[in-house]
Amino acid sequence: MLSKMLVILMLFRSVYAFAGQNIGVIVKIKGDVKVFTNPGKKIKGPSPHVLFEGLYYSVRLAKLGFKVQNNNIITTGKDSRARVVFKNGDQYNIGEATVYKATFSSYKYKKKKSSSIVNLIRGKFRAIVSQKGPRKNLKVETKNASFGVRGTDFFINKLGNTKTTDVSVLRGEVALVKKKGIKKPTIVKRGFSAKVDKPAVVLVKPTTKRQLLIIQKNSRIVLKPDERPKASPKILKEIQQLEKMAVKSTLEDIKDNDPELYAHFQKKRSKSISTINTQVIKRIFKNAPEEVLQKDDLEYLEEDAYQKYFNLEK
Repeated sequence: MLSKMLVILMLFRSVYAFAGQNIGVIVKIKGDVKVFTNPGKKIKGPSPHVLFEGLYYSVRLAKLGFKVQNNNIITTGKDSRARVVFKNGDQYNIGEATVYKATFSSYKYKKKKSSSIVNLIRGKFRAIVSQKGPRKNLKVETKNASFGVRGTDFFINKLGNTKTTDVSVLRGEVALVKKKGIKKPTIVKRGFSAKVDKPAVVLVKPTTKRQLLIIQKNSRIVLKPDERPKASPKILKEIQQLEKMAVKSTLEDIKDNDPELYAHFQKKRSKSISTINTQVIKRIFKNAPEEVLQKDDLEYLEEDAYQKYFNLEK
């Protein structure tokens, strides 16, 4: 009896520790960002509520320091962004017009590993994930594609309600894993993008300058003085610590994957997650191919588009 209680206690502690690693904190925010919490078949939690995919959620405005729990959904409006950082320094950069749900298994059963899953319903999502952290087995699911992350910096764009999903890899690798009609995984490496138009059609090409501009636009959060949200000194201190962990974790990953870029950052006294994420894209941008722009891409035709989107965050 005592041995059983000890096993239960150890399991509880491991579940609690793993769960803590998977609670993300909103460290930066711009515009209209909401979090759907308290999912259930019955209405619970503070109002207002919304019915989404068969479950009721309590809708809350996102704030600095907001802790994103398991099965929460984050939504962003037009020209809105958010950055979520985890305890180990992993980060999710959520672009405009995005809806995503993150779940994780909090224990190991038999030989199945603990895992995290992001369900990207629509929109733009850049993640920087450590090869050594709790999201090393991260999977990103969209309506017509499934991506296995191998510790990396990547961007996924799910185009509205269409069946088109794009993935671009900035560091490391992403595996487009088996879906209906796809016989074997497709590995997408640094500097390349894959487009999935239908379950059985995968096109892999070098990432273009236009695609990199889109990634940078949706990764950066530039705030005017009157847009900067307020928070208590305690929350600001917590955010500062998380951002330091994000810098440390990202630099460790860069050191393993791009020693030359790592040496560049070692010479810089001031390093922020904003400047690091921007520099990673700029490095690929230099040799990226051009792309024929469509009439809907007028913002990327501007002569100062590069300067506009690669200004450092404030």
